[in-house]
Amino acid sequence: MSTKAKDDNDMDAILKKQRAMNNDPPPLEDHPEKSSIVEGNQQPWQICLLDAVNSKGLAVIMILLTIYALFGDDVRLTASEKPDDGIFFTLSIIALFFFTLELTLNMLAKPGYVPSFSILTISPPPYI
Repeated sequence: MSTKAKDDNDMDAILKKQRAMNNDPPPLEDHPEKSSIVEGNQQPWQICLLDAVNSKGLAVIMILLTIYALFGDDVRLTASEKPDDGIFFTLSIIALFFFTLELTLNMLAKPGYVPSFSILTISPPPYI
C-alpha cells in the first residue's frame, strides 16, 4: 500500500471518528463539473454562460482592459502625438464594450446578481 493511500485511509478514519463524536452532518459532495455558484433552478445555457464568464481567458482579457482603462489615457498624453488619439479612443471604446458585455453576461448567468449591488439594496432615506 502506498503512503498516499495510507494517508487517505487514515484521514478518512479520523473524519469518521470526528463525525461520530460530534454528530455533524456529512460534508457536501464536491461536484467539479458544476460551478460553485450554480443553483438548482438554473437553465443549462446559464450554467454554460457562467462557466464562460468565470473562465481564466476572460479574466485575463478583463485584467488587461482594466489596466488600459486606468493608464491608457496617461500613456496617450505622455507618449503620443495628436494624430494617434484615434487609436487610443478606439481602444477605449473596445474596453467599454467588453466591460458592458461582462456586466450583461453576469446579470444573465448569475441568479441574484442584479439585486446584489449595494446601490439597489439600500433603501432611500426617509423624508420628514
